[in-house]
Amino acid sequence: MPPFAGRARELGKKLGALAVSLLVSFLALEAYVRLTFQSQWHIPRSAVRTPGIFSARMKPDHESDIPILDGGTFHVKTNARGFRGPLVSALEGKPLKILSLGDSFMFGWGLALEDQAMARFMDAYRRAHPDRDVGHAYVACGSWDPKDYYFAYLTEAAQAKPDLVVLGVFTGNDIMAPDASRVLDPARVIPVERLPQEPRPWIRSFDWVRAQLSGSLFVASFRAKHSKPAAFAPFEADLARQRQLWDTSFFYIAALDQAVRKDGGKLVILLFPSMLQLNSARALDDAGYDHAAPERLFAAVGKEHGIAVITLLDRLAARNQKQDLYYPKDRHITARGSEVAAEVLRDELGPIVDGLWTERAARAATP
Repeated sequence: MPPFAGRARELGKKLGALAVSLLVSFLALEAYVRLTFQSQWHIPRSAVRTPGIFSARMKPDHESDIPILDGGTFHVKTNARGFRGPLVSALEGKPLKILSLGDSFMFGWGLALEDQAMARFMDAYRRAHPDRDVGHAYVACGSWDPKDYYFAYLTEAAQAKPDLVVLGVFTGNDIMAPDASRVLDPARVIPVERLPQEPRPWIRSFDWVRAQLSGSLFVASFRAKHSKPAAFAPFEADLARQRQLWDTSFFYIAALDQAVRKDGGKLVILLFPSMLQLNSARALDDAGYDHAAPERLFAAVGKEHGIAVITLLDRLAARNQKQDLYYPKDRHITARGSEVAAEVLRDELGPIVDGLWTERAARAATP
């Protein structure tokens, strides 16, 4: 056999052995992932119902343990309307009624309900003012967007006429598409009567790898410097472009504000920053972005419309030395992050609640 042919055969054997080794390793990883891995923000199908006019809905009077991508589960118990905590109808007769409205951050994703920021604030407020009978209820669900917030207020809360609506807005995914429909009458929305089919990918390992990289500071820094991913669009420094980006979302938030005002209430926006803004702020700014652009934008829009905007970014950033305020893979706020958020609410929402209580008390005392 010629020397070249012999060397080629030996090389072929080595490459074949390497290919078999890689295939076995991949199959082992795939088996591990299928046995242990849950896709991001996975809600068991048994815990959800047909969404109707909303993006998603939880089953009423249901208990379930929902897995977190970073490990572990959190327990969820819903009321007769499919939300956590007391029913909105429990607000009836209260001298002051507060509604927490929003998506997974207001829902308390990854947390016991008592650890959610508004729950912590309300508990502290009631202990500080035991003489004030302040009612509080949640209308919140994961996967909701500003359209859902508006529809939820009209269909789930308007009848109770809450005095204060605290709307949780998440800078990470509350930007609606500019060509999304703008319908203000819920009756004109065609309801979805079937749950979508769950995806069944042939290969799950790719999702696992993506999840491992999602919280990586190195990956975020590299992407900020060397590419222009759509996920970084909310951090472009040009506020005029930001207004265009958020235009559909602001359309529904403005409609919500008008509906709340019409019912005699007040809307306050609680702005939850994304994990990128905390853990990758320097990388974003060094790449020409502005990590605080959403906060600047909402402050300007809130001032124009007379809506109070409470931002958490600065206080969270100041307390983020251990980078433990958000789940690194799941990317929702942790119990410790919610504790910091509750401190901000104490300082900024507390005086608003005090003012409303004084107004309501004065009105009740007027003959």
